[in-house]
Amino acid sequence: FYFFLIIPCSLLAQKTGVITGTVVDANTNDMLIGVNIHVIGTNIGGTTNTDGEFSITGLEAGLYNIEFRYLGYQALIQTDVVVRNHRPTILAVALYPTAIEGEEVIVRASFFSRNDSSPVSRIGFNAEEIRRSPGAGQELSRVIMATPGVATNGDTSQDLLVRGGSPSENGFYIDHISIPGVNHFERQNGRTNGPIGIVNTELVEQLDFFAGGFSANYGNHASSVADIRYREGSRKQFHGSLDMNMSGFGIILENPIFEGNGSVLFSARRSYLDLLANAINAGGAPRYGDIQFKAVYDFNRNNRLTLLNIYGDSLFQNDREEAREQGFDIFTRAHTYQNTTGVNWRRFWSSSFFSNTSFSWSFKQDDTKLLFVEDLRPEIDFDIYQTFSAFRNTNFLRLNDKHRFEFGLQADYRTAQFDYYIGPQRNLAGIPQPEQQIMLSMDEILFGTFATWMSRPLQNLSVSIGSRLEYNSLNEQISVSPRFGVRYDLTTDLALTAASGRYRQSLPLYFRSQNPDFESLSDFFADHYILGAQYQITEATLLTLEVYEKRYQNLPSLPNNHGLGMEVFVIETELFFEELYDDGKAYSRGIDFLIQKKMSQNFYGTISASLLRSEYKDSRNNWVSRAFDVNYLFNIIAGYRPNNAWEFSARWSYIGERPMTPIDIESSKLIERTILDYSQYNQARMPAYHSLFVRFDRRWFYERITMTTFMEVWNTYNRQNVETYFWSNEHQEIRSFNQFSLLPVGGFALEF
Repeated sequence: FYFFLIIPCSLLAQKTGVITGTVVDANTNDMLIGVNIHVIGTNIGGTTNTDGEFSITGLEAGLYNIEFRYLGYQALIQTDVVVRNHRPTILAVALYPTAIEGEEVIVRASFFSRNDSSPVSRIGFNAEEIRRSPGAGQELSRVIMATPGVATNGDTSQDLLVRGGSPSENGFYIDHISIPGVNHFERQNGRTNGPIGIVNTELVEQLDFFAGGFSANYGNHASSVADIRYREGSRKQFHGSLDMNMSGFGIILENPIFEGNGSVLFSARRSYLDLLANAINAGGAPRYGDIQFKAVYDFNRNNRLTLLNIYGDSLFQNDREEAREQGFDIFTRAHTYQNTTGVNWRRFWSSSFFSNTSFSWSFKQDDTKLLFVEDLRPEIDFDIYQTFSAFRNTNFLRLNDKHRFEFGLQADYRTAQFDYYIGPQRNLAGIPQPEQQIMLSMDEILFGTFATWMSRPLQNLSVSIGSRLEYNSLNEQISVSPRFGVRYDLTTDLALTAASGRYRQSLPLYFRSQNPDFESLSDFFADHYILGAQYQITEATLLTLEVYEKRYQNLPSLPNNHGLGMEVFVIETELFFEELYDDGKAYSRGIDFLIQKKMSQNFYGTISASLLRSEYKDSRNNWVSRAFDVNYLFNIIAGYRPNNAWEFSARWSYIGERPMTPIDIESSKLIERTILDYSQYNQARMPAYHSLFVRFDRRWFYERITMTTFMEVWNTYNRQNVETYFWSNEHQEIRSFNQFSLLPVGGFALEF
């Protein structure tokens, strides 16, 4: 803390901050005039003008809750609004209509907004909730990991297994633009290596995560959707920030353009793990980097253009000689990089009709080599390049106070160039496999059109009925995917919800590339069935209980006599297959429980618990546990903010025993590598994972800068959580790779 003793006195002088922003109708994006705004705990407030804009001055630097009230709309309290001395705080607030019949009534404000198009399985996070989430290290996927129904592999990856689904079944959107991947070192089956993601959460204004039952305007995702909104850059003057955390070090710059009619926001980050490893000669270490850019320009009140670019680069390589010294047969060089460039046009056609239209182009490159130490012979050599061109149009039309309509279309063109080699080897069952080499190009067109009708036939009843019509050029299939959702308010505090729908997804091109016959394999789908209840305990505390079932069909599956010597769930592997069918089945079912307490005064927290089962039908028609059939999930988060300077929080996470296939000791001794006993496929269990994360935050508000620091301790009681087991030839016994031991993680952000 000696650094702060030498800060010039001019930086320490205190003055007041400003909150500005807009308030719109959440369904039509139309500006709302005359919204009453109140800063809770003060006598300061304001109203929106004829453009839906507001400005509140005279606030001391700190954190506030802001209440927004407007007749005919659900009153909303926005939490964790950070006011700084040196720059205005900008809010973009959306209010949802609520049916009020007869005399005017007093509507209790809520910290939680409702969404009639997706009435189930939704949880939202604002920027401050993402930043301070204990155990997340300000990483997007690690924030989602603490929500109900989301199983993970623990500390060392960003895999999200949502309600029994695979990582490849999750969709991500930023500012209406589809992002093919948000993780570094993303593999061909959607799995990831490493705990770092590409999304810079310092840019995120709002995250809405749907664990199931989402509306028809999201297509080609069988499990979940994360809808992310990046904030805009400053339209008044230049601002920036420097930061360092577990991801590395970075810079954010923002500036107005076109005389305040637009703004630019730029971010660049670089990890430092490889720099430290090189400095101490520690051998291989991962290198991460990303560059992100958002520009916004308002042609006029009715037309806004947004340009977005997100680039990620990941490299891991270890030294051949060091691998030899440590007794490894293989050393690795893996380089993956990806980029998305997209533009979105938002158009207001009238006060009750607006649209978003976006086009994006993305690429992903995977250059991975696993080489034998002795003779540099490749075991695996992947060079895969994929492109994704996406057009997406969504339209929102309010017919009247009780009826709304959403419709649009989506078209994706995907190409892939595969050049990969898999050397002759024994698989994990000990069966010899011939070498495989593929060189080919593929392309695929996916087209979908959708419509959703939302109605409030009664004051306490809302219904949404929708469907998608979808087409895939590879298998030439045309399919219909209906969606349905309903919410019934029994009282002002208690609501019942339900949703069902079909969620279809195309097979990753990696699998189709392995055999020309695989191009005609059907797209797989999952039918979602969800029943729930929501009880508003207080204005800041919400209890949610949901029961769900997902039934999968048309999954890629193995023939009866496949010759692999082992059973696998195809879509969760990176294996090479000579023959596949599309008649696979699976299911997942469970119960999700959540109590969410927002920061209303100085305390916040969540308690989430899940019971779940996830199984698939193997080639012998037996129901077998999927890889993440963990049965139990539990997370508890508690945070306390005694004042505007300090904050303390903690999280305890529990993930049940993950299925595993035991190691065949005799075969492993004979072949001198790990061989699994596939006669007991996924019949054993790994030890349960549990860990305690403790976090401390400290803020300093000065006239020209704001500094935020944090320190986290992961795995505080040093639990030995097992990641995987392997056969050690050197020690002639089964050993384990463990996840993080006790690990301090810290960082700071300096805003100017």
